[in-house]
Amino acid sequence: MQFVIMSRKNALHWIKKLELQKHPFMDSGYFKETFRDEQNQVVISNQETRAASTLIYFLHLPEGSDVGPEKTFYRSKSSVISHFYDGQPIKIFLLDEEKQVQSETIGLDTQLHYVVKPGTWFSRFLDSEPEEDLEKSPFSLVGVTVAPGFDLKDLESSSLKDIQSPK
Repeated sequence: MQFVIMSRKNALHWIKKLELQKHPFMDSGYFKETFRDEQNQVVISNQETRAASTLIYFLHLPEGSDVGPEKTFYRSKSSVISHFYDGQPIKIFLLDEEKQVQSETIGLDTQLHYVVKPGTWFSRFLDSEPEEDLEKSPFSLVGVTVAPGFDLKDLESSSLKDIQSPK
């Protein structure tokens, strides 16, 4: 017999409980850094020192279902590991070597985490329709581990159309 545990928590519950803040450049999310490994430092390829890893909570709210040309994708010099915690399954969109969009889903009925390799363009969002009421809104609560640790200067962003356009 298989049991499925459904969370009775909503987005507002997690925002308050985890003391999440509105993300500074992602409109549909809240986050909080919970760990920065300052005791274990690593030297990265450009000879800068970084925390060995960092961890954030990220609560995604719906953005609609369109992976259109204006969708923002990100590329990191580090590995980015998304861990599913609660809510709806979430898709991680990746660009393959031909710059075509592929997707992976993390959630209770799929895999619980996914690793985006360094240098890979990706976007992670909840592909359902937005709802303004945070007590009724669909959400996806994930943890994001970055190793070596996150540094904003190591993160690049661009629209899908700019990445896919011939140079």
